[in-house]
Amino acid sequence: MITKSLLTKNKTCLMTIDQYIQNINAAHHGGGSVYINDNQYFADVPLSAWNFYIGGYQPAQKWLKDRKGRTLCFEDILHYQKIIVALAETGRIMSEIDNVEIE
Repeated sequence: MITKSLLTKNKTCLMTIDQYIQNINAAHHGGGSVYINDNQYFADVPLSAWNFYIGGYQPAQKWLKDRKGRTLCFEDILHYQKIIVALAETGRIMSEIDNVEIE
């Protein structure tokens, strides 16, 4: 997963979350890009991770909503990418478990 801003490899604050987070459902565009402002986005976010629920929350969406108006630093971006990977893998493993046949 790559963000447009990460291409700079700059460890300063990189991404500002703005109006896209007001309508979080519109933030996830086809192709797996989650836009957080006019020019910056997280690429290759699986829809399964984006829509994944844990205890009534959608962590991929809630994490961004909780940071609305903030500027994300390099560490924040890496952390969010780890969240997305964890959610995608959890969904994949849950699907595998659901397909296990018990004799």
